[in-house]
Amino acid sequence: MTQPQGLMTQLSTEEQSCISEAGGTEQFMAAIDNPDLASPQERDAFVNCLEHESLLALFLKGFTDQTGPLSDDTSACISTGFRDFDLQAMMLSNPAPGGEETAMIQSMAGFLIAVSCLNEEEYQVASPGLDLQPDGREALQCITDTLGGPREIAASLESKEGKPPMAFFNAASKCGLDMMGGPPN
Repeated sequence: MTQPQGLMTQLSTEEQSCISEAGGTEQFMAAIDNPDLASPQERDAFVNCLEHESLLALFLKGFTDQTGPLSDDTSACISTGFRDFDLQAMMLSNPAPGGEETAMIQSMAGFLIAVSCLNEEEYQVASPGLDLQPDGREALQCITDTLGGPREIAASLESKEGKPPMAFFNAASKCGLDMMGGPPN
């Protein structure tokens, strides 16, 4: 999916009907192209209409805008990595009370997972648009491998009792990723 119309054609009849009721197809497609064209309430209504696979395609739009369609191996890796994510909660503009930190953590973990799943060619094409270092793919993959996978990435980013996520910072350090000063004290 590289165009909003691509997502629209992949939606189920129920999703399309819900989108029509939530603000209309044109507003949905405009919001996909530029989220600022919809209010937070409209964006949340659209997010609530979408099923997991559609939300994943929407989340990955930033990647596919850069890379074009992803390879089968990359798609399978991403699908596996996001299997346990609550994408709906992660993508809402106004998460449930107390859910802001969880949504931020899942978003960061999701970004890391998606980037580490890109093959070398996809990474090189996407890196300038995603503000990634051209030689950083191995470090991101190393973090994923060191932490043990998608669930563990998300768990490593959760702060415990206000403390920084040391498991993540330790993995980043081991893998040679510059964290701009390391964890806060």
